[in-house]
Amino acid sequence: MIKMNKLMEQELLKLKNMDNYFDVNGKLSVFNPEIYEVNGCVIIKTSDYRKKVTSEQVELSSKYKNFRTDLEHGRSEIRIVDFFDGLSYEQSLMVALDIIEIWSNKLHALFPKEIFHVVMHTDDTDITLYCHKEHEDERPWLNEDDLDIYQSSAILVRIVEPGVTLKKV
Repeated sequence: MIKMNKLMEQELLKLKNMDNYFDVNGKLSVFNPEIYEVNGCVIIKTSDYRKKVTSEQVELSSKYKNFRTDLEHGRSEIRIVDFFDGLSYEQSLMVALDIIEIWSNKLHALFPKEIFHVVMHTDDTDITLYCHKEHEDERPWLNEDDLDIYQSSAILVRIVEPGVTLKKV
């Protein structure tokens, strides 16, 4: 399932007639990140400089409300500009959509019984992606039932669900 606010619908219209053949220079690890589970948290590791989350770190975080969702969000968050050089905003948007597809399919294959929220938000200059697993006792990072309340960012949420075939964004 894909949800987006009206601002994201407008952003995606920018891609309608765009040529999708362009050169990409950057850190391609973001396309095939290491994904691992620790104490019920699913972490996406996109670069070598980030150390793996340990069981002890999860335990230390457990005293906070929404700790698993917050931990997953913080550890998976990437900005497209940090990984790729020389792309226009529209090209960055296309790359981000491809990353969402890859992450979603990989999460679906590795954890077929889990629900994940893969999120993209943009403010017309910066495109950020992150992911978190749906935890029964925690709320999602965003109010996904009313994404239009977020007026400063265009937002897209791909919900990866068990048994549901993923469709291209």
